[in-house]
Amino acid sequence: MSSEAPTTPIPPAQEAPDGALSRVLRVFTQPSAVFTELAASPTWLPPLVLILLLSVGMQLVVGPRLDMEGTIRQSLAERSSGPKMTDEQLDRAVEFGGKIAGVMRWLTPLAVPVMFLMLGGIYFLGLKATGSSAEFKPVFATVLHANVPAAVGSTVVMAAAVLKHASFTAQELEGMVKSNLGAFLPDSVPKPLAALAGIVDIFNIWQWVLLALGLSIVGKVSRGKAIAVIVVIWGVWALGKMGLAFLR
Repeated sequence: MSSEAPTTPIPPAQEAPDGALSRVLRVFTQPSAVFTELAASPTWLPPLVLILLLSVGMQLVVGPRLDMEGTIRQSLAERSSGPKMTDEQLDRAVEFGGKIAGVMRWLTPLAVPVMFLMLGGIYFLGLKATGSSAEFKPVFATVLHANVPAAVGSTVVMAAAVLKHASFTAQELEGMVKSNLGAFLPDSVPKPLAALAGIVDIFNIWQWVLLALGLSIVGKVSRGKAIAVIVVIWGVWALGKMGLAFLR
């Protein structure tokens, strides 16, 4: 007869939470684990709702403070050629600009999901071009989660800067937060170069790093291939912005 005390069973270790809401929070601290979970069980609604709320909130903060007349006057002053507007035409332009700004606040809830669906599709096709077998839903979920930290950070910083001002023009708003190289360039720099420098933003870099990590995990491709997809997509975006700046 054994005199040993009975062994108390050891409870199994608790697994890390993998709920949809938990992933939105843990993408700040455990991005690799979150992307691994998304590859097996993709969730997209919580990050999309959060990004949507941040976008709408930013519109509500900026909208009442945006000086539409000053914005239009400054835009006209920057033109090197073209007919001058009369005071009556300027008043109409300001009234029209105010209506457009109001409409944009209501269109934001529709524009954000559409934009991310397009982004998800572009990254999905980019991964397919590298030979990935990833499906669309995990890629879409990865793109959303990779954008959450940068979206939260940029919104908080921008809102803090905006609330310090009673009124400002759209041009002043662009340089209010000096998070990109373009904010440090002089006004004499050519517009296409300024547009390119504006893309090199600390929040964009944060997003790129998470995207490279997430796409490599979800797409089951090398980190180099994931980075190549990001470079190509953002390179095309940069060329587009430079082209628009040149046309202006």
